[in-house]
Amino acid sequence: MTVLLTAVGAVPALAITSSGGEGRPGEVVAVELATERPQQGPWLVRAPAGTIFAATPSVQGGGPGSSCVVVDATEARCVRQGRWPAGSRLRARLAIADTAPAGSVSATSTVGEETAGYTVTVLPPPPPRLSAPATTRDRTPTLRGTREALPSSGGPGHSVTVTDADGRRLCQVPAGNEAAWSCTPRELPLGETVLVARQTSPGGSTSAASEPSVVRVVGEVRLDHPVDGSSTFARDVTVSGTADPGSEVRVALSGRRATAPVSDRGRFTVDFDDVSPGRHRVTAEQRLPGVPPSRASTDVLVRELAPPTVSDPPAGSRTQEQRPLLRGRGEPAARVAVDLAGRRHTAQVDRSGRWSLRPVDELPLGTHELLVHQTVDGVDSTASRSSFTVVPPPPQQPAPGAAPSSPAEQPGDPVPGPTPERGPAPGPSEPDAAEPQGDPDQEQPPTPAPGPAPGPPEPDATEPDATEPDAAVPQPEPGREQPTGTGEGSGDVERPGEDDGPTRRHPPEATQTPGGGAWSSTRLMPVSLTAGSVDVVPGTAAQMSGRIGPNPSDEIVTVTVDGHVTGGVRYREVTVLAGGGRCTVAEDRFQCQVELGPAEETTFAITFLADAAAHSDQGVHRLHVRGDGRGAGDGPGTVNAVTSVLDLTADAPTDTEVLAREVSEFPGSVVVVLALFLFALAATLAERGR
Repeated sequence: MTVLLTAVGAVPALAITSSGGEGRPGEVVAVELATERPQQGPWLVRAPAGTIFAATPSVQGGGPGSSCVVVDATEARCVRQGRWPAGSRLRARLAIADTAPAGSVSATSTVGEETAGYTVTVLPPPPPRLSAPATTRDRTPTLRGTREALPSSGGPGHSVTVTDADGRRLCQVPAGNEAAWSCTPRELPLGETVLVARQTSPGGSTSAASEPSVVRVVGEVRLDHPVDGSSTFARDVTVSGTADPGSEVRVALSGRRATAPVSDRGRFTVDFDDVSPGRHRVTAEQRLPGVPPSRASTDVLVRELAPPTVSDPPAGSRTQEQRPLLRGRGEPAARVAVDLAGRRHTAQVDRSGRWSLRPVDELPLGTHELLVHQTVDGVDSTASRSSFTVVPPPPQQPAPGAAPSSPAEQPGDPVPGPTPERGPAPGPSEPDAAEPQGDPDQEQPPTPAPGPAPGPPEPDATEPDATEPDAAVPQPEPGREQPTGTGEGSGDVERPGEDDGPTRRHPPEATQTPGGGAWSSTRLMPVSLTAGSVDVVPGTAAQMSGRIGPNPSDEIVTVTVDGHVTGGVRYREVTVLAGGGRCTVAEDRFQCQVELGPAEETTFAITFLADAAAHSDQGVHRLHVRGDGRGAGDGPGTVNAVTSVLDLTADAPTDTEVLAREVSEFPGSVVVVLALFLFALAATLAERGR
């Protein structure tokens, strides 16, 4: 390009023309200046901003004797002997600095009295090259390309920036003089993304965008249902996940195969019905051209939903309750349905796998069948069957020879009153003199012959003596302390840790919770014994029974019963007769545990065995009963305690009876040895008798 510049001066008769130059930072450009008229004096040329003289200028057409020097990097001076003829041309090479911004920069050229300007154009850097994979499963693929390297050594070089079509910056390459570059973008979305690259010079000039590259990111196959290692009761299994939008996925479940389309949002779903119980392997695979296949797998267990169990009432049992507590075990969070007496009852299984309920209406007497099934996630189990019989309560009959209840006793108290003392049988009553003797006209019975009055008639062996206490129920002695551990409303409470020594009693807790409601630490579990004292013949066994409950709360409570006996008496056997409890028995201690539902009670039997050689006349038996609820705020309740006396003096057997009883309990081989010993003892005594 040639630009004609008018000379600066009063007489516009002269002019200087220039041509060139343009280039990019780091390049060297050539410029040419020419005089249109003869000029006198030195020729001064200055370099535009951002450029320097790369070499000493030269003058053509100036004739012999012309020369040029570079005064400094930005100014050159040329001289000639005589005048510069018209058409003299000065040629200079200018180096554009690496940091020069893009645009046009100007400088001046002066010859004699004429001054004119010239221009150098700094171009922006060229677009870099960009290379990206056309299809990939990697959402952060490596991007590569080349950029312009500046010829000057040690310079900062160009930086590269990669963006998408919307201008969102994905990655950037620092400035450098290496031609090759690479970077890792931030995560690309699934599908196609258009990428472009630009490079920026050290002076801040940015190139135009590179040729666009289109990257298609193909999603990996992922399964989100069923979760790996999960289990289900459902026989219909749904498999779902994510994959490349618009493609297809092949899904397999233990040999069964299906193909599912992937939606535009990248999701797929396959349903497999009537899957057999057991562990199954689920796989999903996607194949696309240009990328490796993608696979995902998971394991699922299809479980058989078993019917719930019924623990109470036990199958085939008999109960007097017409609204008995029904309970059992099932799958946690399941819904249990109980069909009983033409009505359906429902209950929720708690997290520990237990359920319980009571019938709404009283059941009629007779045998009833339970049909119980449970439902989980819309799946119903088969029904379990159980039956029990509701029987009427036994009639209340007083024990033969029992003394009338004292005023202090209440009806229904399980502890009988004291046994009346024995005495001689009363003789026949004498008629009162003032009592009328009957009608004299009627025939009178014959007058007995004089002599001693006949005694009372001998009692029949088959009839119980009205004056004897009931042999089946041990009776307490008159004035002996009765058990007070009736639980709710008991007058005294014995504290734990006081098994040795006299019984210490304390007033009940003032915060005693009334019946019903949740179990708490202030609750007492009722306990009672059939008798306050029992006669135990040394060398023989005696039994005492009692009752625990009913449970005063609305929760299932674990009841712990601790027993301790002293005075030469030991426990032979302890049995919880109802409620499915378990007991561990040592010689002088035992512990039983049983679960009681709301309003539920249980009975127990304790068998004692007194040592034949015991030196004590009495043994003391103590029971400690405490309950423990299941709720987060529950805890062990207050200890309820009862104490009973074991009398070891009544009807003590002889030494021979004791020996015979012990012999009868020994094994047969020991009996032979003892028989020989007794024979030798008898022979010795007979010899001494002579």
